Amino acid sequence: MMIRRTFQLGALLLATAGTAHAQRSLRSVSDDFKHAAGDIVSIWTSPFHASANDWLGAAAAIGATLLVLPIDDDVDRSVVTTPDSPILNLVDIFREDRRFALVDLGTGKRIQPVSGVAYVVGVLADKRGIRDAALGCSSMQFSNSAIRKQFLYRIIARPRPTAADSLGYDQYRVEVPGKGHPFRSFPAGHFMNAMGCASYLSNRFHLSALEPVMYAAAIGIGVGRLADRRHWTSDNVLGAAMGYAIG
Repeated sequence: MMIRRTFQLGALLLATAGTAHAQRSLRSVSDDFKHAAGDIVSIWTSPFHASANDWLGAAAAIGATLLVLPIDDDVDRSVVTTPDSPILNLVDIFREDRRFALVDLGTGKRIQPVSGVAYVVGVLADKRGIRDAALGCSSMQFSNSAIRKQFLYRIIARPRPTAADSLGYDQYRVEVPGKGHPFRSFPAGHFMNAMGCASYLSNRFHLSALEPVMYAAAIGIGVGRLADRRHWTSDNVLGAAMGYAIG
């Protein structure tokens, strides 16, 4: 597993540090991972200890998703008919198959290794903030991925816009149980991860001018996924809401 291999690097580097420092660091690492595991379990069990305001927020997110649903095909059609629109040009760097693949910043294959390296740096430098930032984004992505892949995608099959074309489906086609990758449109995973990490970092730290930059990048990833026709707009709305709440 990627997350395990990444953090094994930390154990190797710690083994090369001074004995006293290494022992102290290993105790801190153990505490960090206990807290991270607790955070993940808390996220997964959140429906069982949610407050009235939490349920109100969830209802608002579902309502916004349903409100956007009728225009899903309109937005997708505009993507196809006006590929050089100013908005799509603005998010071009977040499209698939671009040189730097910034869209991958919303995936576990980028978030986990970057978080792992950052965590090791935080341990060796004895910087609590760096360790928290790394484990926070890592735990958020792991939680999101499990919720989507092990739960939602197994239950709900909604074709991505590209798949809907070939099958003659529209945005209202939803089936149960879940199916393969072409039917994993709901909710939008890249946007969910990107928004979750931005939400966590902005709530955990006082990042001032960096906060709108993080959210702008997350939105860029979300719009980029629309441009690549991997998700409908309503997928993005729910994905962003879930990511923000979890973060």
